[in-house]
Amino acid sequence: MKTRWMKQIVVVAAICGTILTGCGEKEYTTADVPEMDASKYVTLTEYKGMALTVAAREEITDADVTHYVQLKMNELDQFHDAEGVVEDGDLVNISYVGTIDDVAFDGGTANDQMLQIGSGQYIDGFESGLVGYKAGETAVLNLKFPEQYKEDLAGKDCVFTVTINYVVSDLTNENVAQVDAEYSDVDSYLAAVKSMLQESADYQYHYNLKTAIAPKLIDESTFKNIPESLTASFKQELTDRFTETAKGYDMDLNTFMENNYGLTEDKVDDAFNRMAEQCAKEAIALQAIAQKENIQITEEEAKASLQQEAEAAGAASVDEYIEKFGGTMGDLKLNLMYDKVYDFIIENALITES
Repeated sequence: MKTRWMKQIVVVAAICGTILTGCGEKEYTTADVPEMDASKYVTLTEYKGMALTVAAREEITDADVTHYVQLKMNELDQFHDAEGVVEDGDLVNISYVGTIDDVAFDGGTANDQMLQIGSGQYIDGFESGLVGYKAGETAVLNLKFPEQYKEDLAGKDCVFTVTINYVVSDLTNENVAQVDAEYSDVDSYLAAVKSMLQESADYQYHYNLKTAIAPKLIDESTFKNIPESLTASFKQELTDRFTETAKGYDMDLNTFMENNYGLTEDKVDDAFNRMAEQCAKEAIALQAIAQKENIQITEEEAKASLQQEAEAAGAASVDEYIEKFGGTMGDLKLNLMYDKVYDFIIENALITES
């Protein structure tokens, strides 16, 4: 099981060539940030003891693991039991029609819906009413909508006619390898899944902290004379990334931006300018903190990280990884610097979980 997919440093291509700026101003690309004297361009806000409010860190439960595994099994036809009997906790595929006074109501009909029995997704009596039925059978459930339901259905008697299409089979030592070939016993597989899900949840929590820091750091610091070459470099990178993403959807850049962000063609350039300016400010602020706190990225750290990323991506060598994904050692050091500085701010922050 690969668990490092949750966090892979994105290595992006540095901008080649010269971008003209004001007379005497050093020209910068994003890869130059870890070497620049950022203190010339920013007066930092107080970043030690920064107050942050984020959603509480998720603790993965056995129920979370069960649900994840069942969904993985459901992707495989061999786990669709067309004769199974529904039990509490099972994942089942159902089709149903809901009626009130023998008339189907809006939103009450669905086909091929996945439902974990006992999850509480449906009104009281729906899920428990399916327990004991076999796949292929139809249950007729006489139920009542809660008083605190949407207005047109609140408190009304209803009938759901539910067909059990199939039940997802139980996981056993005999079939666990069909879900993940690395495992031959259920307990080891479930432990690995729980570890992976917790790692993902912890990464999300850490990411939420970073995204809470960035706007405070930018908005509360004072910037001056930001090098135009650095902003232009970020803009080019953003343009390249979005263009490449658009290609993946068989779209040109302008169509992609309008479909996904509501930006018409005449607004795209301004949007990239604003994003590039924010990126430049973030980079300068983080580098200024790195200088002030003597946070450094050594060549050895960069090389070790690059090797780790190449292995995680399944590349045969670092050279193959670089050829496939592009980028330079400067790009990598920039990403590592970001991570280190954010970690420093988080370690010294006043964190409130909501």
